[in-house]
Amino acid sequence: MKSVFSIIHLFLLQAVFANPEREIEMQTLEVMARETVDKSNALSPETPEAEAAVERWVDFVADMNQKSVIEKVREVYADSAYLNDTLKEVQGVENIENYFLETISATDKVSAEMLDIAESKGNYYLRWVMIIKFKNLNSGQPTRTIGMSHLRFDSKGKVIYHQDYWDSTSGFYQYVPVLGRLIKAVKGRL
Repeated sequence: MKSVFSIIHLFLLQAVFANPEREIEMQTLEVMARETVDKSNALSPETPEAEAAVERWVDFVADMNQKSVIEKVREVYADSAYLNDTLKEVQGVENIENYFLETISATDKVSAEMLDIAESKGNYYLRWVMIIKFKNLNSGQPTRTIGMSHLRFDSKGKVIYHQDYWDSTSGFYQYVPVLGRLIKAVKGRL
């Protein structure tokens, strides 16, 4: 039985880390994450405009639904914004809106409570608890996930870079039938 778990564990590691497309994606992400903020096209930290931009994003994720996404996404994200929420990578406000709407359609509720906000050289780090009630997962019970969003804003106060960091195995995949049991078994063996 132990060898079965070892094989499954290796398979999952290869599926995630040995994928050439994923490797290119990770290299691109690493370059973007290391880039410094372009001061000529970014909000100055510790200004009322920067505070308002952060508050707009916090308000946007505080209680997400179809109506709020349609009404607010273009106020929050720049036309060429980049988003990687760990489950999917998208670029452009229209693609971000479509992705959020698709995600919202599979849920009864999505909300985030901010725990902490920090800024460093034009990079904003927002630590949160996200609560999601999926329509067809976890027997309709809400899931809670702790995570962090790394944001950058353009000079108009719109998000141009959004990278989330959270444990998708605990916050999402463990609730998927069959896959969830597999993940729990692998984690139990580690």
